[in-house]
Amino acid sequence: MASQPVPERRTAATVQIRKASKEDPSAGIGGTGFALYRTMDGAVPDGIPVEFSGSAGVYTYVGCGVDGTGLYTGEDGRLILDGLPWDEYFLCETHAAAGYLADIGRRYAITVNPAGSASFDSASGISAVGTVLNDPTKVEVLKTDETGQLLPGARLSLEDARGNVVETWVSGTEAKTFTGRLEAGASYTVRELSPPAGYEAAQPISFSVKTDGALQSVLVINNRQPGQNGGTAEDPGQAPPRGGEGIREAGKNTRAPQTGDAEATPLPLLAALSASAAGWARHSLRKGKRFS
Repeated sequence: MASQPVPERRTAATVQIRKASKEDPSAGIGGTGFALYRTMDGAVPDGIPVEFSGSAGVYTYVGCGVDGTGLYTGEDGRLILDGLPWDEYFLCETHAAAGYLADIGRRYAITVNPAGSASFDSASGISAVGTVLNDPTKVEVLKTDETGQLLPGARLSLEDARGNVVETWVSGTEAKTFTGRLEAGASYTVRELSPPAGYEAAQPISFSVKTDGALQSVLVINNRQPGQNGGTAEDPGQAPPRGGEGIREAGKNTRAPQTGDAEATPLPLLAALSASAAGWARHSLRKGKRFS
């Protein structure tokens, strides 16, 4: 539908808006999409879409039309709107940058005053200096053993739905975090490229990034290889001697006696045999005296 420009004889102003991260307000967010609506002195509460000319980050007012113009922040997160006539406007986010959550449905109120200055209504969510904050997506990948302890030494990769590798890393004693890097609602897969020594490789874990802004935890669990879980292959519940040779103290081997060892007779049994022999000797001595 053709646009319907509104003749202007009003003072105009340049309005500058900045999109930034809630996690780090100093970091501008490029590529965020907006649409601007004009209320025509409040006569059209739902607003008329505003048309602009220009490119990402810098636009010049043309008029008001049915379709309006899609606006996108520049790489530094700034959106400059030049030549806006004095009136009341509201800005709506239409598209979030990758790694951030869109505030769809929120109206950021902007007023261009007759004197040619602009003001922002902080109650609508935009700061007094025109900054709009976005929540980043937050995902952590935890590599653990069966007990829930973080497990270092695993080589992992994160892939998007097309199989493109986002990052490859080696697990440590802390979770691997992705803040503002993964697209909200998109699907990703964690793959284990090589497990830590003594552990079986984990199966790939697929997940979708949440859109509520909460920290999302992805758990990748490794199971020990048979015979490596604190026991033996024959009896997983029996702990083997440390190092497979028992515990050595001051150069002495204190391993458990084995069948066939000369010193394998248990000490309690030796004590019992000695006591029995002594008793038999005393019995024989008394018997000899009786018949002497």
